[in-house]
Formats: sequence, C-alpha cells, structure tokens
Amino acid sequence: MGKSKKNVRRPNGEGSVYQMKDGRFGSAVSLGKDENGKRQRHVATGKTEQEAMDKMRLWLSKNGYLEEEKVVINGQTTVEEFVEEFKKYGLKDSGISDVTYDNYCNMLRPFTSAFTGWHIGEIDTDEINKFFARMSNETVNGHYQYGQTSLKRTAYLVGRMFKRAVRKKYLLHNPMDNGEFKKPKAKKVSKEITALTSDELSNIMSALKQHDTIYPVINVMIHTGMRTQEALALKWGDIDFESACISISRALTKKMVFDEHGNRTSAETVVGLPKTKAGTREILVPDSLIEYLMEWRKKAPTVK
Repeated sequence: MGKSKKNVRRPNGEGSVYQMKDGRFGSAVSLGKDENGKRQRHVATGKTEQEAMDKMRLWLSKNGYLEEEKVVINGQTTVEEFVEEFKKYGLKDSGISDVTYDNYCNMLRPFTSAFTGWHIGEIDTDEINKFFARMSNETVNGHYQYGQTSLKRTAYLVGRMFKRAVRKKYLLHNPMDNGEFKKPKAKKVSKEITALTSDELSNIMSALKQHDTIYPVINVMIHTGMRTQEALALKWGDIDFESACISISRALTKKMVFDEHGNRTSAETVVGLPKTKAGTREILVPDSLIEYLMEWRKKAPTVK
C-alpha cells in the first residue's frame, strides 16, 4: 500500500541521528502509518552526522514531504542559495518593514561576496572569525569602512541565519555558537554625537526662519522630540490648540518592491504607522509653539 503523507509527523526532517555499529551514522524519521495501520519509517545513512541528515532532507524533498520548500537546504548548499532562502523565508516572511528588509539585505552582501561558491557545511568558526577580521580591516581611501554598529548588526544577521539553519535541521552546528567565535571589533572610530548648544540652535533657527515650509517642521521637532517622518506626516487635525497637545498616529515610510533576490527595484514614500507601537502617543507642548502654529496656519491655509 502507498504511504499516507497526511500522517507525516516531522515535515521538516527532524528525525533522530545516531551512530550505527559499523561506524556510519543514520538519520531516521517516522512517516506515520499506512492504510493498514503499519508504522512507516525511513532511514538515511552517511559517513558523518551531517551527511546522513543531508540525505534525509533530500529524500524527504524528492518524495513530497517538503513541498513547501523550493530549495532543499543542507550542508552541501551553496552560500548564495543559503542566503536567498534566509532572506525569503527568514526575513521577508517575518513581518519586518520594507526599509528594515532592505537594510538587512544590504548587510548580508559582504558575507555572500566573501563566501561565494562555498558550501555552508564548509564554513566553520575559524572562517567566520577571518571574515569579520577582514571586515574590520577593510578601508576605502585610507579610511576604515565599517564601524562597530555595522559589524554588530552583520554579526547578528549571520548568527541569526545559522541559528535558524540549526533549528530547522539544515545543519547540526552553528559555527558562531561556541566559545571560539570572536565578536568583531571595529577599528573605525565612531564620532561622538553631542547635543546642539543653545547658541547653535538659535543660529540654525534664525537661518531657517525665512523658509516658510522648513522652519515650522524643525520648530515642531525641537519642541517635541518627534522623528522627522512623524513631523512630516502631521495634519492640522492632530493638533489640539485648546489643550496644547499634539497627537502622533502616522509617519512617512517607504513602500518598496523587491526582485526574487532581495534587490530593491522601486520605492515610493507613503503615509504609514509610527515606527513602533509606542510611537502612537500624545505630546504636551508649550504655549509658545501653539501660538506660533496658530499664526502659521493663517499664512498657510492650503496646508492640510
């Protein structure tokens, strides 16, 4: 009798891996019961644990148990395929914004470029450490290219990619999840961000006062601390002149279209929600700002 695919217990190939008496390794997975109630089981063997598991996933895919996956990921998968699968199923389908997805794809490009043609099973902790060491030392026109934030975010993404591979049984081990992995340290010195002094702020506002569209936005941002995207999405209805309060419920964002490789093909600015849930809020503002906005509204009646 044929097998009943509806009874597959482990569609992701999460079978047990064990060593046999002859020294080889076996990967076993339960396939449920056939129409006669007989339990079915498949075993794939290999010289190593990874080889046995890779053969199992390949068998499951060929026999229709991994139909939801277009690419079978295992230790012999190329880095290019590995990254593409992660971008589509690990990032794009996770609900992140288009802007964040675009940034993440850009951060993964150095890793893909460094390991082009490699199989993911070949990348060990030493190779990961060498990769980040090269990133730390990379220069452009005599200046270090990557700061600590860039290195930290790239390490986070690459680590997340390998962690997902282990969780989904693509790989047995995460090369970044052991004591030998060295967290990257940037040689680029980050510039310290300091707040504007009262005199500097006064000079900037004086210079902008003649710009009827820019000055009001900057003035609101200075008095409220709201993000640029939030200030640009404000409408007159968001301002309660009697209570001296501004409600924030929208923000400008980017709506992007990507090709199958995660490359951005187009982008447009649209009005969406604030960056975080906490971004929806009300801000009490000084009377001086309310008075200014009331006067500016008289001069700009066409502005919504």
